[in-house]
Amino acid sequence: MEIKIIDLIKKISKRILTFLAYIFIILIITIVILEIMFRIIKPYNLGLADGTISLVYSKKYKIKNFNKQLDDYIYFTKNSLGFRGEEPPKNFKNFLTIIVSGGSTTENARLTDDKTWVYILGKFISNDFNNAWINNAGFAGHSTRAQLLIIKEHILKLKPEIVIILTGINDLGNVERDRYIENIRIPNIVSKTFEILKKNSYLFSFIHYLNEQIICRIVGLGYRLNFNLETLKYLEINNIEKEKIKSIHMDKMNIFKTNLEEIIELLRENRIMPVIVSQSTLCGNVIEEKTKKDLSKIKIGLINGRLYEELLNLYNQEALKIAEQNNILYIDLENRLEKKYEYYFDYIHYTNAGSEKVAQIIYEGLSPLLNKEYNIYKKK
Repeated sequence: MEIKIIDLIKKISKRILTFLAYIFIILIITIVILEIMFRIIKPYNLGLADGTISLVYSKKYKIKNFNKQLDDYIYFTKNSLGFRGEEPPKNFKNFLTIIVSGGSTTENARLTDDKTWVYILGKFISNDFNNAWINNAGFAGHSTRAQLLIIKEHILKLKPEIVIILTGINDLGNVERDRYIENIRIPNIVSKTFEILKKNSYLFSFIHYLNEQIICRIVGLGYRLNFNLETLKYLEINNIEKEKIKSIHMDKMNIFKTNLEEIIELLRENRIMPVIVSQSTLCGNVIEEKTKKDLSKIKIGLINGRLYEELLNLYNQEALKIAEQNNILYIDLENRLEKKYEYYFDYIHYTNAGSEKVAQIIYEGLSPLLNKEYNIYKKK
């Protein structure tokens, strides 16, 4: 009897092991197939892969919008450089060439090609200057670290006359992300293994991207296509908690400072003119004109609107300080763009009307520099 039971256990164990082996083989084959597919398809917002910036070239997308403030469909194009905008002219050195570096508020991935603020800015410049060419090197989620990589790997070799830098919001987001995941306990070996896979695999890079999108939504970043200002809840934060959160951001401000200073140094070494633009937000200590919503109390991820604006201003003030120390043009978009719901379709991303206003403000700040330093291109 005992022998039969032992034999039965052996047979069951063998079947289980065989089944698990099949599952393992199928899993490996599936991972390999998906990896090949991702290397061929390369989704445009894949982001970091193998430790460098992975761009998508010469692609056109038709994207459905679900926000009532946006066009139903938008047309999103990447040129041969991996940027948004016209192809580079053959006689590049004879043009007034400008590239804009930033995150999703620069990329404007929910606005059609000719309604992004970078495109409209290019039109303003072309009205007054000959041979003007501008490209949009904004990518969703890019902090100063990613901007530094984009500049090193893709922009420096082009040698544009000017690089406009809109930055700060994703560095803020990175700190908020870190605050959130500190409360999630992940075994160190799992974390390190996934980090290695992410850097060497397009599939795991995409999985990382999806995970980051979920975290972004939790901490108040990323596109909010179902955003409705009128239905947002309020959140109160006491002064002790507020100062604690601000001190965490100040403790990590050196990362932002070091990256931005390195960007400026690199550009200047390559005789490229840097221009810094402050990041703007709908949030702040005001009542929104149309909805009568108190923008200081609206809940944004883990914080409220007033603290969100105060944190963003820490980064904007640091950028201003760096600009002044390096005698660089600083365009204060945050304090010039009105906090109107018609200009934003969520906390930070612009509507068509907002995009046009942003372009106008930046051109007003940029035109004195263009008239002084690039007068050779000025239309008579």
